[in-house]
Amino acid sequence: YSLDRWTQQLPNIDLVRWLEGHPVFPKVYWKETESDTTYAAVGNLLSFSQVPRISDSSSEEIRFYGGMRFSERLCLDDATWEGFPKVCFWLPEIELSHKDGQTEAVCYGLNGRTRTEIGSDNKLPGRERCISFLERHDTPNFAHWGKKVQTVLEALSTGELNKLVLARKTILQFLQPLSPWPCLDHLIRKALRATLFAFQLNPSLCFLGASPEKLFERKGSVISTDVVASTRPRGATPEQDLQFERELLSGAKEQREFQIVKTFLKNTISPFSRKLEWEGQDRILKTSHVQHIYNRLSASIKKEISDEEIILALHPTPSLGGFPTKKALAILQHIEPFDRGWYGAPVGVIGSHRASLYVAIRSALIQNRTMHLFAGTGVVEGSIAEQEWEELEDKIRPFTELFV
Repeated sequence: YSLDRWTQQLPNIDLVRWLEGHPVFPKVYWKETESDTTYAAVGNLLSFSQVPRISDSSSEEIRFYGGMRFSERLCLDDATWEGFPKVCFWLPEIELSHKDGQTEAVCYGLNGRTRTEIGSDNKLPGRERCISFLERHDTPNFAHWGKKVQTVLEALSTGELNKLVLARKTILQFLQPLSPWPCLDHLIRKALRATLFAFQLNPSLCFLGASPEKLFERKGSVISTDVVASTRPRGATPEQDLQFERELLSGAKEQREFQIVKTFLKNTISPFSRKLEWEGQDRILKTSHVQHIYNRLSASIKKEISDEEIILALHPTPSLGGFPTKKALAILQHIEPFDRGWYGAPVGVIGSHRASLYVAIRSALIQNRTMHLFAGTGVVEGSIAEQEWEELEDKIRPFTELFV
């Protein structure tokens, strides 16, 4: 087989509306916080059940989109993530990129033929505005959450564990099937300093979110990775916002949680690299509803190191699993009552010249009439269950404020 590639200039297209109306699946939306280019793609021409290693040396970039599960763990009584493979990266049939008011289509085909029409964004009827919310259910609920936090605190007190990231799943049930695209529109308008993503595998199954945390980016032989840890809400006033910022930078618990992640990244990347460099002093990253301590590590890596090796070394970071990693994951397997699936796992783009993987947090899984919201919080010595619960509420608010 020979892979063919065509490009076509298009009029200005609303990429979300184009995806909403296109009949071909899977569909992808991808917009990185530090990029002026937005991507939308449909179809699956070639796919891999592992992280691809692309050796194409042409001047044109070829991008595979996808992601993977958080861990090997499978909850036999939890079918939430049915339909999402363990690992999958695919080359779309059509990829649209939008920048500075200009839209370009890249069409891929095999042996000179493509199976999919580009289509347009002007054939959609008006959206249904009224969505009937029925009920909310938290797993674990607040009472069980407190017990689980106490279990983690006891493990911390023995010294066998430094940190564990507990997650919660919140289920929102609706009367009608829920479209992911108005939800994504809302995130696009509201999300600050976040990478926006959506992976719709079929008409009733979509995973989307607005992640502030990069796992790593590779450009040639240079990679960068982010430290995002410790959380405070955004303030109702500038004065309150600044007060929360000061608490992050001065709090012993917050600094302890942040330094665990920072040390982990440095120690993990060092064996792969020739040079390491932090991006200045630790500072505050402000998103739409919460703020974190932040820094970025850059490194020149050895040529033979693959994207898959970097992913396996970094994931899960202490920001998503805990530390030490193996001990934290073993405890999570016993006390977390649901399957994380692609939540908290690497999602993004693997390309011939560049790879960019983000941690799929601040995310939701939409299944027909149900929205599953996932959020986690780092439990360290000094954590208080009620405060961690409120942090979870802040993290899912970009979605809940739409309906409840």
